[in-house]
Amino acid sequence: MTHESHESYVLSNDEPTAGSMLDCLSSILDDVTGARLAAAGVAGGARCLEVGAGNGSIAIWLADRVGPAGRVDATDKQPRHVRAYPRVTVLDHDVANEPLPAGPYDIIHARLLLAHLPERDEVLGKLAGALSPGGALVVEEWGAGPGRVLSTPDPEIAELYARYQEALLAVFRSAGNDTGWSARVHSAMVDIGLVDVETTVQARSWIGGSPGCLLPVLVSYELRDRLIGAGINGDELDRLRAALVDPRVVLLGNLTWSTTGRRAR
Repeated sequence: MTHESHESYVLSNDEPTAGSMLDCLSSILDDVTGARLAAAGVAGGARCLEVGAGNGSIAIWLADRVGPAGRVDATDKQPRHVRAYPRVTVLDHDVANEPLPAGPYDIIHARLLLAHLPERDEVLGKLAGALSPGGALVVEEWGAGPGRVLSTPDPEIAELYARYQEALLAVFRSAGNDTGWSARVHSAMVDIGLVDVETTVQARSWIGGSPGCLLPVLVSYELRDRLIGAGINGDELDRLRAALVDPRVVLLGNLTWSTTGRRAR
């Protein structure tokens, strides 16, 4: 997850919860992302761009695979959590409003970023234009189907979690998030001329106390006032937080939509 975007984006790397949230996202998603990037083909000597680098975990994954002749540019508007690492250049960069670093790139990856940007279609075109011939753009988003409770000792927790999800989506939408973007990435890539476009969708269960369940706990602290404004009260948030650290509670995690497209050779 990144905190690129316009001024109304609701999450910030300046908040005390940010580092923990980014680490939860890495725990949840890095295996999925690694599989998609490996399928796209990360070769020795590749030039890579990681947009909205978060804590830098995927930039590091890429750097380990491109070898001494490759490079990874890791950008974020608030890059304070991106760790220094060999072959990784960390850049303070606003992808919506600034030119991209000098390319071209063999691999470009953006995760949980474009849905938050009102300029998402323009940014997608900008990223595609920075690909080398045959290069791959991998975009990953959550959406098109919120998570749900699979198991709980208290049936009311399922209704409460659904209400939290509705409130969270309302907060994101108020800041310009397009909750349907994940299902639109594929056609958007086709429309701008990328080829061999492929989408995979994946979800798995999250046990109470695991990173997947701790993420909404952390988000609920950072966005408490906004969530209350969207219709869920403080006592309900406290009750939900307690449930999400209980290993008897199991969630179906968010659907991860991973879409890869290539620039024609």
